[in-house]
Amino acid sequence: MIFRETAIAQGKSGEDLRDKEGFFLMRNESDDLVCSTSTMDKPVGVVHIGADKGSPTTYLKPGFSGIVAVKLGSAPGTVKESTDLVLMADGRVKALPTSAGTYMVVATAAESGEGDQLVKAVLRHPAPVTVAAGS
Repeated sequence: MIFRETAIAQGKSGEDLRDKEGFFLMRNESDDLVCSTSTMDKPVGVVHIGADKGSPTTYLKPGFSGIVAVKLGSAPGTVKESTDLVLMADGRVKALPTSAGTYMVVATAAESGEGDQLVKAVLRHPAPVTVAAGS
């Protein structure tokens, strides 16, 4: 069976998402959309058009075929075109660090950017990446 679905979806906001364009989302215990709160979450998507708590928010799912806006954190590291972007604990993203650790890669930058900016990116299916010591 083949399904024809779009990677654009709507869901009920579990918090005020009006100013959260480009933030990555999770579902809370009530199945409402809220900003990710862990660096190792596997987000359901990224806010496209946010809404008040209890109202429908439009979001883009991983695998969306197109360029989307994602929100960089205040200290995102060096973000250039083709930089892997990893999830931060507040739903924003930063460049994949070079320090040892495991990070959740959620997008690839399509342009350069600096702290607190919306940058163009390609969404990826969330996947953990481990950076070895000395890499």
